[in-house]
Amino acid sequence: MRLLKYFFIFLIFYIGGCITVQRREIKVPITKPKDKIEILVGPKYPYSRWRYITIHHSATDEGSACVFDRYHRQKGMGGLFYHFVIGNGTGSGDGELEVGWRWKGQVEVNRPYDIQICLVGNFNKAPPTEAQMKTLIRLINVLRRQYNIPIKNIRRHKDVAKKPTECPGKFFPFYRLLRELEEEF
Repeated sequence: MRLLKYFFIFLIFYIGGCITVQRREIKVPITKPKDKIEILVGPKYPYSRWRYITIHHSATDEGSACVFDRYHRQKGMGGLFYHFVIGNGTGSGDGELEVGWRWKGQVEVNRPYDIQICLVGNFNKAPPTEAQMKTLIRLINVLRRQYNIPIKNIRRHKDVAKKPTECPGKFFPFYRLLRELEEEF
């Protein structure tokens, strides 16, 4: 009974504004939600040693990661050579990012420290689609941030090939890519 009496006294003072209850404000840091590319790339692998990004074209009019995986197995390459494939709308969606098994397993290919990205298309005939370029720019900048890769380490296959090649093709807008990478970064 005595407890009930004190409760009512407290309630009267509280309603009257004589007593206030402190409220603590909880501050939650606002983080930008991850986009689809960040989700596909996944978290940074702490043991990985990625330092370069090399860009290829498939030199085919159509294809997908699955098609290239089959072809690379037939050539004795152990499966899809590339870490990432960006579709052109023929075997996968236009600008669709496909993640290869080598990325998922953080497997290096013939050039250690080198992330391999292939865009579906023959860029000796025509340039990549705008959707492909948009995905490529976003993907490279996600990788650059995660692995601290400088812009000077973004290169074309023909810049590192031991045999002469035009890859990623004469219509691939490499310098536009570098400019847009800097603008978005």
